[in-house]
Amino acid sequence: KIGNLQSELYDLFERIRSKMDDDMLFSSAIIPGDWVNYGTQWHTWFDYINIMSYDPPRSPQQFASYDSFVWDVEYCYNTLKIPYSKLAAGMPFYGHTWEDDIPGTDSAGGITFHNIMEYYRSINPDAVNLDNIGQTYYNGHATIRRKCEYAKEKGLAGVMIWQLFQDARRPDESLLK
Repeated sequence: KIGNLQSELYDLFERIRSKMDDDMLFSSAIIPGDWVNYGTQWHTWFDYINIMSYDPPRSPQQFASYDSFVWDVEYCYNTLKIPYSKLAAGMPFYGHTWEDDIPGTDSAGGITFHNIMEYYRSINPDAVNLDNIGQTYYNGHATIRRKCEYAKEKGLAGVMIWQLFQDARRPDESLLK
């Protein structure tokens, strides 16, 4: 069945690409790993592949770490044979918490970087540079900067952010900067 699915996907990608104007871009977003295998050819129809490198954890622990970011990029390059120049690696502007009563937390424990900073800046003035406080896990300035440096070093197409509105509102706390 995988062979049929792969063939059907390749046909679909080819049909889509053939209908596109030359100045149009075709991109895909993936979660790396062995849970699905499209082969090593599928990416040739796409201009860019966005790596969603920030799945939420199921228990209190760091997610979207620098090491998992690197693993995702290298898996795409080495296993899926996607050139670095086509890859845009994802970075979260949100976190997850297992703390009680933190304002702005959704029912799954998700919390925007903005809300993390609003809550934690008075508790820990260095919160913007950390990746967790207590049982709240996120990517602070140092990790985001390190990921960007890695992307530049490897010659990636760039980085991507799931939702910009999740960023801190204060310029000195913004991850986008």
